[in-house]
Amino acid sequence: LAPPQSQQLLLLRDEWQISPGTHWQTELAWSNLNANRFSERDAADNQGMALWTSFRKTIHPTASTEGWKVNTATQYEYKSRHFQALNPYRDPEFLRNWSLADFSGRSQLKTAAEHLLQGSIELLHPDRGRLEYQLASFLRPDDFTGLKHQLRVDYQQKAWLLRSNSSYLMASTPEDERKFFRP
Repeated sequence: LAPPQSQQLLLLRDEWQISPGTHWQTELAWSNLNANRFSERDAADNQGMALWTSFRKTIHPTASTEGWKVNTATQYEYKSRHFQALNPYRDPEFLRNWSLADFSGRSQLKTAAEHLLQGSIELLHPDRGRLEYQLASFLRPDDFTGLKHQLRVDYQQKAWLLRSNSSYLMASTPEDERKFFRP
């Protein structure tokens, strides 16, 4: 007979438009997962916190808002060791993209605090396409450190189309170091 469980999630979210083209978003979450409501035993791991914040700015290099523009973005995500989301909130390929999954896409990661920091700059034209560079760092203290460079290109000139999504990952665990290039 399974004991009764309870799961709670509280999320606070705010978004500010600091100026035209400048946005800041923040989410703060608290979770409580009690695997056995009849017992006070092992209650220390029931509660967890998470934070997500994002800052985006759009710059128009010319006086006109038509044509080229530059988008910049910075994001930070923190997840405490015991935070339990109601549903998966990351890309299904997240573990594989950071070289944390086996060939079947599964991972045996133990719970740990996680820090994900990303910064990007994008050059965008409505008719020609875009060029974007992103630098991301993923950290699980004592367990994993990763740094990923990503370059995305979508460029069109008359009948020519150039498209690429490449990344280079440098990661280390206590057991090994990994480098992975995805053209």
